[in-house]
Amino acid sequence: MEPMSQDDARIRVKELEKVVQFRPTSIVLADLAGCYFTLGDTEKALPFAQQAWAKNRRAEIGGNLALILKDLGRYDEAFVAIEEAYWLKPEDDYIRLGYGEALLRKGFWEQGWKLYDGARPTQQLAAMDLCLPSRIREWQGQPLPDGHKLLVINEGGTGDRFHYARWLLELSRRRINWIFYPYDELFSFFTRIFPLEKLVADKTDILPEPTHWTTTFSLPAKLNASSGCIPPPLVVTARPESIEKYKIQRTDNLPVVGICYEAAEKFQGGRRIRSMTEGQAMRLVCMTGHKIHWVNLQYGKKMPLPVTNVTLQSWEDTAGLLANLDGVVTVDTGVMHLAGAMGKPMKTILPGNSCWKFLQHPTKCPMYPTARLYRNKGLGFENAIDSVVADLLSKPL
Repeated sequence: MEPMSQDDARIRVKELEKVVQFRPTSIVLADLAGCYFTLGDTEKALPFAQQAWAKNRRAEIGGNLALILKDLGRYDEAFVAIEEAYWLKPEDDYIRLGYGEALLRKGFWEQGWKLYDGARPTQQLAAMDLCLPSRIREWQGQPLPDGHKLLVINEGGTGDRFHYARWLLELSRRRINWIFYPYDELFSFFTRIFPLEKLVADKTDILPEPTHWTTTFSLPAKLNASSGCIPPPLVVTARPESIEKYKIQRTDNLPVVGICYEAAEKFQGGRRIRSMTEGQAMRLVCMTGHKIHWVNLQYGKKMPLPVTNVTLQSWEDTAGLLANLDGVVTVDTGVMHLAGAMGKPMKTILPGNSCWKFLQHPTKCPMYPTARLYRNKGLGFENAIDSVVADLLSKPL
């Protein structure tokens, strides 16, 4: 679905609601569905998208219908729609991206990664960010002769940067000489994982100059990774001084659990897909507060009592706090990936429309063995929260 701001959708929807009454063409129906979707009223958008698709088998309409069905957690129906849209217009990068994601969700990684990785422009933007000269070629997964060196650039949000770096070890297994550019924000974490000679810091020359480049996000595609052989996460640790800084003084035997309810969602036109509201988070807290001491993991935000608030200024601070906790309850965000890489027991709350990385296993998280998934049925988080509360009351961790 083409990006549209919520302000634009509010203006357009009023006009379209009038027009559709006397001129329900496929374009009007599809546009109205798009407005409702952008405003978060996906259930209202669905029948208009279905009518538009029935009237006009246009690839863009099918792609938008697939997005709406996915938002409702109806993945099988979404797959049928996006697959038909793809074969109608296989050259459209936006539709290729959606079909690639649908294939990856189903575990068809051999076919899905080729489409998904080829349709994403962000890896080229990562190379441009470093001003790499054209003589340094993009790596396509081939063996590299002696004397060649691969520069791997971290890509994506913080969660992606922790998650996808796990495939670096596969490069070593295949005898590919590599160096890694993790960006300054997370550089200190990777100094505790890899030798310094494997890392390139911000604002330093990349010497000796690499012959090829790729990004961590592209590594599964370039390595022909399968959903059945996902490498374990890199073992991430906290600094001793950060652990000491957030040391918890315990007064009873109740577990101390962190909660993170909001993701830093960008480029969604104002839609909040992965984030719960503070009210939803507090419902979970208040229903379990007699069995758990809750600590806020939300950066830059305070939560009401009985949640304990601490000041976090960096990801190193967050790691130090996580090291002192007995477990974590979180949505799909950077905290989840960091906690998973630290091996923390974790309950991950997912909306009906969850990221393809979680595949379609009911409760198992293929990326982090210590996580249990709670998937909402349909829009929002409410029944997933109910399931988490029930589990926490019967066994806190």
